[in-house]
Amino acid sequence: MIQRIQSLFFLASAIAFASLFKLPFATSSEATGEIYQNKTLDLNDNMGLLLLTALGVILSMVVIFLFKNRKLQSTVGYISLLIGLALTGFAFYVYSSSLTTTSNLSIKLGLGMAMPVIAAVLALLGSVFTKKDEKLVKSMDRLR
Repeated sequence: MIQRIQSLFFLASAIAFASLFKLPFATSSEATGEIYQNKTLDLNDNMGLLLLTALGVILSMVVIFLFKNRKLQSTVGYISLLIGLALTGFAFYVYSSSLTTTSNLSIKLGLGMAMPVIAAVLALLGSVFTKKDEKLVKSMDRLR
């Protein structure tokens, strides 16, 4: 059901993941090295970041349409949460490894570094509300 609150959280999570296609993870003061050729660290610079982001978008969109099976919806929501956390960790790893190779540059973190965390929190909220919904349905079945 698209009108459920958990669907809105999962949709917002998918939007947060998809925003990474436009937002950079970090910006550099000058174009150097393999990663900062265009002065930004974004999805185009690392295949792992691109794959994790695409997987996060796909899972967050698919989980919306699993409303008939709330247990599966909650499980896939938690997997989306783990994808968001893995993406955050991997992005920090790529960022920190780029710091060691370019020691004299000023590199600033971008808004893209916060988006996987926001997506993970939204996926968590969606899963929590899915569990709440399942609990409500079970209590209503018991009353019948």
